[in-house]
Amino acid sequence: MTPTILAALILAAPQPEPAFSYDKPFVYNSAGNLKKDDFLFPIVASYFSPQMTKRNASFGLTDDITLESSLLLFISGITNMRIKMGMVNTPNFILALAPELVYTPDFDGRNQDYTILGISAPMSIKLKSGTFLTLTPGYRSAVKGVTNLSQPAAEDIIAFGINQPWIDIDYLRVIDNYSAVALQFHYTFPIGGTTLDSGALLEPLPTITGKMEYLRAVGASTRIGVAILYNPLWIPLDRVAPEGRPDADFLPQVSVWWRIPVGKKKAKPQKNEGRASSQPNARSKSSATNRLRSAPIALPIPTATSAPAAPPAAPTPEPAPQADPLPLPEPEPQPTPPNPGDK
Repeated sequence: MTPTILAALILAAPQPEPAFSYDKPFVYNSAGNLKKDDFLFPIVASYFSPQMTKRNASFGLTDDITLESSLLLFISGITNMRIKMGMVNTPNFILALAPELVYTPDFDGRNQDYTILGISAPMSIKLKSGTFLTLTPGYRSAVKGVTNLSQPAAEDIIAFGINQPWIDIDYLRVIDNYSAVALQFHYTFPIGGTTLDSGALLEPLPTITGKMEYLRAVGASTRIGVAILYNPLWIPLDRVAPEGRPDADFLPQVSVWWRIPVGKKKAKPQKNEGRASSQPNARSKSSATNRLRSAPIALPIPTATSAPAAPPAAPTPEPAPQADPLPLPEPEPQPTPPNPGDK
């Protein structure tokens, strides 16, 4: 892919939904975890180096547990796994614990397989909206096989921060919903050491590496990262690459990964259920109206505005029969006036 095509793909691709949040940091640059059943599948193009293998494939077992593994190491036959377990998750602070395992088999039959165990504690702090700082102290220990190796082979492994404490510092700045800038700094402390079975003592060495990366969303689930790696071969300070070995202060890296939800999608509850239930009735009324209009003889089409028929009037009750009036009393007889002729 030429730079021109890559630039056109980044700038012209549709972005239907936000890829980077102003409230939560991206999972690769922080202590955050993936959501349950989310899967990030990466492809990295760069010179083979520890920083190249850190762009891991990730799968969300739960909302607080993410399983990570380097696909490149798996293809080469190396068993590797890291489990990031969320311990504290607040709007401004995230803390996780991440135990890890690396086992390198010996396919040549020389009894030179080795096992490395490690643990780290990523801590992400939200400095302000869209700005996050992550500190990741950790330690890796060679529990089997490294002391059996020759001194040059053992030094190549110890140079990657084995049997020494180390710290990663990640700075993530969200530019907008679809792009971000990430800076990373790694330092291996010169503490500890390794004694081989031959009696040789490998002194601890300080190692500094770094990365500048531009992250861009392409479409709904694709992400692209363009980075410059500092000291990608993890050469310790005050050391030079041995004769015949590659040496580089800076190397470019391009990564492409996809976010693939593998779980079943939950059915979204329907809104406005009352309105949705009335739609079939409206469709049935419309079909009945069309049938009336297409009839050979025009039939009256009922309208929704016609007033309903008035109920029949209730019968007026007949007045109750009145009782006969009482007879008037007869007048009392008046006394007969005296006859004036009677004396």
